[in-house]
Amino acid sequence: MIISMYEHDFNDLQTTQLRHMSADDFKFLHIMDNNIIKRPDNHYEMPLPVRDNVKMPNNRTLAAKRLGQLKCKFLTNSKYKENYISFMKDVLANCAETVLDEINLNDGSVNYVPHHGIYHPKKRDRIRVVFDCSAEYAETSLNKCLLKGPDLMNGLVGVLSRFRKEPVAIQADIKGMFHQFFVSEKNQNLLRFLWWQNDDFQQKIVEYRMKIHLFGAISSPACANYGLRKAAEDGKEEFGLQTYRFIKEDFYVDDGLTSLPTSAEAIQLVNNSTQLCAKAGLKLHKWVTNDKRVLNSIPEESRASNLKKIDVGNRQPIERALGVVWCVESDTSGWILKTSR
Repeated sequence: MIISMYEHDFNDLQTTQLRHMSADDFKFLHIMDNNIIKRPDNHYEMPLPVRDNVKMPNNRTLAAKRLGQLKCKFLTNSKYKENYISFMKDVLANCAETVLDEINLNDGSVNYVPHHGIYHPKKRDRIRVVFDCSAEYAETSLNKCLLKGPDLMNGLVGVLSRFRKEPVAIQADIKGMFHQFFVSEKNQNLLRFLWWQNDDFQQKIVEYRMKIHLFGAISSPACANYGLRKAAEDGKEEFGLQTYRFIKEDFYVDDGLTSLPTSAEAIQLVNNSTQLCAKAGLKLHKWVTNDKRVLNSIPEESRASNLKKIDVGNRQPIERALGVVWCVESDTSGWILKTSR
């Protein structure tokens, strides 16, 4: 499916992109094309693209050891503990389930993923729990057993160029993009992890398994990009070519940027793309625009945080667009240069 999409819509890119795809890349696409399904809740479900004849070692001892190290850090850093537990509450509520079935841990179909937390470099209260799919045990790891998949990412320069092509610019991102694409049930035992009952490290250890494609799995970027392109393809007939091309061509990972000739076209694109994504279990939010008529059409809760309380007549703040500083009011872009003293 993805290959035919290249051939149909990217005639100028198809030759170079297909030429650089490996046998593993084609195998990845074959797995996705033949196994992706739409769940009753509208989210897409895809298998883990596992290599042939994979047999995982029983690495539960590694996961338990790493959890013990995490407990030691909790005992010495209360802020880290609170932030970590808060993040995990959301994971357990929306992305994981308790392991209830009995299974042979030595049959090669089970893997435990250790995890640790890292803080955002500019937001010291914002932690992300990373599931370490590269953690090795018996000279292997989950990432070694997964197909990375082809690079389905749109070119950064192209996205930024189209963003400043027309006078009315819009920007948004997909909330928790990786966590919106689910893993086929047959693969979920490869994504087991350990945590404590009731989020209390003084209580017993409980086994869980992830239901979504992990931030940390080598295959997740390609799976997420594949799912987003599938959403665009499925919504093409209902929402039109312009919306289809925005979702398919103007996203860089989870950030979508484009520009249009008029306010009316931008308003329509915001509405259509929001609805298309919702039908795939995806939420577009943090909208930014240089056009106050377009901004006024977007609900406050769906705008970027700096724009939630701005009235139509007020000045608009400076935003960032894929690393580029964007002064929304003057509609100019640039970079902040840091100099050493």
